[in-house]
Amino acid sequence: MGKRKIKNKKRFYTTLVIIIVLLTSGVAYGAYTYFQLKNPQDLFSPIEEEKGINIGDQFDKNIINIMFVGFDKNSARSRKSELFRTDTNIVMTINLREKTIDMVSIPRDSYVTIAHSGGKDKFNAAYGHGYLNGSNGEKEKDGFKYLMDTASELLGDIPIYHYVAVDMDVVQQIVDAIGGVEIEVPTDLYKEHGKDRSGIVVNKGYQKLDGEALLYYARYRHYPRGDIERAENQQKIMMAIFDSLKKSNMFSSLPKIYQSVQENVKTNLNLNQIAALALFAKDMDKSNINAHMMPGDFGELNALSYWIINQEERVNLIKELYGVTVQAEKQDPYEEKLVSLKASVTQNILEIGQSAHIAVSGTTSLGHNKLFDPGDVGYSSSNNKIVTVSSGGVVSAVGSGNGTITVKVQEVIQTINVTVKQLKDITPPVLTLKGSETITIKAGENFTDPGAIARDEQDGNLTGSIKKSGTVNTQRAGSYKIIYSVADKSGNTAQKIRTIIVEKRETPPLPENNAPVIKLNGNQNIKLNIGDAFTDPGATAIDNEDGNLTNSIKTHGLVNTNTEGTYTITYTVEDSGGKTASVVRKIIVELNKSDSEKSR
Repeated sequence: MGKRKIKNKKRFYTTLVIIIVLLTSGVAYGAYTYFQLKNPQDLFSPIEEEKGINIGDQFDKNIINIMFVGFDKNSARSRKSELFRTDTNIVMTINLREKTIDMVSIPRDSYVTIAHSGGKDKFNAAYGHGYLNGSNGEKEKDGFKYLMDTASELLGDIPIYHYVAVDMDVVQQIVDAIGGVEIEVPTDLYKEHGKDRSGIVVNKGYQKLDGEALLYYARYRHYPRGDIERAENQQKIMMAIFDSLKKSNMFSSLPKIYQSVQENVKTNLNLNQIAALALFAKDMDKSNINAHMMPGDFGELNALSYWIINQEERVNLIKELYGVTVQAEKQDPYEEKLVSLKASVTQNILEIGQSAHIAVSGTTSLGHNKLFDPGDVGYSSSNNKIVTVSSGGVVSAVGSGNGTITVKVQEVIQTINVTVKQLKDITPPVLTLKGSETITIKAGENFTDPGAIARDEQDGNLTGSIKKSGTVNTQRAGSYKIIYSVADKSGNTAQKIRTIIVEKRETPPLPENNAPVIKLNGNQNIKLNIGDAFTDPGATAIDNEDGNLTNSIKTHGLVNTNTEGTYTITYTVEDSGGKTASVVRKIIVELNKSDSEKSR
């Protein structure tokens, strides 16, 4: 079968754990505990296992095995999922007596038996199987247990009790913190990891690369020998980082670097163990660091690509590295088909808002029990208004009723029935007034109620069900209340009150004047005949401040009705502010016409 690119993307992250976590985090602490840590083997006593026979009892105390992994996790993926796969998987064997380190890389697509599950899957799914199906109730702890035990069984049951895990985001940050890495880049590195040759991202030659460029080099995959050559380049990157740390004498600054990234580093190593390993690695020669690959070849099983482990070569590798003789397992074929499928869900009866996980396994044409990673399975729901299912196999209950989840791998289909129950509705509707809670108007003005709107989480729009009580008399001043109430189908109620204040309408004030206003009663000019009687009609007066001042009017002038002539009467009034006003009336006394003719 032709060689194809293995999908092991980020073996480089483990490099940073080896060089940074172990060399960095413990240096400051190790400085003052040096003499206490001269025998690190005393700090790594075996953790008790449940197995009846533990090969660790026969294993050299001076040899420590640590599982290093790099998760396919960054800030963007973290927003979408809480479960991640291990893209980089390396078992590091540290020989304290011989002062050597052997690193065995396990390709992420290696077809292996997953510990505690009874089935086979890609190695990078081991953590996920433990995370979802572990029995301890601690998802993360179960995930690492499945991962370490799967690696242990693959390597002849060597004892692996410790792990270190990092995220993708850590890489660039650490390399930049140590000032970059000097390295020989064997070829020009084109855009899109070699897919786009219109531009070069990193040039060929010896140079210092920052974190972004070094990470690009580590992940670059467009080589004649594909991932095999990429793995070799990543081993060169390991040594280059190691050299950069020693040449730049960065050890004194490494504790600060570790503090800045430790949130994205997960490990069950304690501080003493880290310090001891840091002191050990600090004095190592890079020529004593050896890298190995789990032997195998590319294959396709059930229409999926795998790294099929060569069992005979695996046995030889275990004997060479650990001195342990194991029996070769039956060699997996390079092609196999799925004949049946089994799908189950962690919970078949859900309440709205709850979720569950789907587990999928199957039987192959060769009788193997196959475990499927959620990403290799197709999912669909019969009714997305009742239950939905994500591409990661997470079932979410959204509405009451019965739903069916269809699971498909290749052309094999299985269904899962899920019942979603309606939660008891104890949440009242949300009632909202339109407009202000308090409205003020003047007596006599029109009032139009703005109304209210209501919505319920279960029943939806309830505006049409709002009941209103209370009246408003717009002709009479006072405070009035309108009460709005609504109930949902479960009897939960909500109420709002609006207050309408009707204010008394005020009489507009008289226009302001500088003096009282005085007016004559009757005509301004009055004509009389000699001898006629005269009665003064008088006048009236009003003032803005003092009101009616008619009684305060003073009259000046006399009228003699027995003598012909023109007489004047002046009417004058004064307000409390000393402002005066006056008006004049004329009285004309004339000779009677008949008397005038007689005198002639």
